[in-house]
Amino acid sequence: MASKLILTTGVVYVRSAGGTFTSTGVIAHADGSATAPSSTYTSDDDTGWWRVGSGLGQWTADGTSVVQVGSTAGAVLVAGNYGVGWRGTTSVDSGSTDVLLIRDAAGVLSLQGASGVPGSLSFGVTAAATTARILTKKITGIADAVATDVLTVTIPNGNHAAALRITYLSSNGSTDAFESSRTALTHIVTTRTTGANAVATSGGLAQAAIATVAAGATHTLATAVSAIAGAAGATNTFTVTVTIDDSGNLGSNQVVVFAEIVNAEASGITMA
Repeated sequence: MASKLILTTGVVYVRSAGGTFTSTGVIAHADGSATAPSSTYTSDDDTGWWRVGSGLGQWTADGTSVVQVGSTAGAVLVAGNYGVGWRGTTSVDSGSTDVLLIRDAAGVLSLQGASGVPGSLSFGVTAAATTARILTKKITGIADAVATDVLTVTIPNGNHAAALRITYLSSNGSTDAFESSRTALTHIVTTRTTGANAVATSGGLAQAAIATVAAGATHTLATAVSAIAGAAGATNTFTVTVTIDDSGNLGSNQVVVFAEIVNAEASGITMA
């Protein structure tokens, strides 16, 4: 039988001359609990690992179990108010979390960017052939009858082609008054060859519908693409704009944008 160090009660401190403890056998712990994990730290004894049951271990932080690893449903379980986040650095000790996947409600996952703003989701490797990306964002405080940028599309210098499909949900009033709400769909295509300026064309609005409460103020919605910015041998950009007009009844307005982009080649065309 392999040698074992068995600890059922109390605390054992083991230190060699080098400050480490090495075992070629098995170190067995008591099961522990969420408030007193069996594998813990002298300066934070309610944080660590403990055994819940057969084949199940949990990580507890400040006395609350937040992650479970084991055979239940073949899954890693995370407490509802926690998520999985990523930082744009090679170490979690530096940088800030810029994207977070959390449980937003029963049966609902939410992808969030920095400061709780909506995140975006990509399919395929960034700048690889036939990639697709989805982006959701909300723009508030849109002045009445003023064209306002809602998306910026960036096209590097090279051979490129991409299609965007955008669903709009516009409302009049910046404080979620929602006297009227309108939805519409638009398609935009952009193309470019190396050393030439990109071209972008919008198909206009389609499949439009509006709902207005009784005696509520209605509004109109229009969309357009800007002129291409940037030199022929450099990165180009263009913006997608919306214009909302409720004839000044409620002041500023808002729109939710759900955008999808599909790249035909190894293009790296992006939207933000």
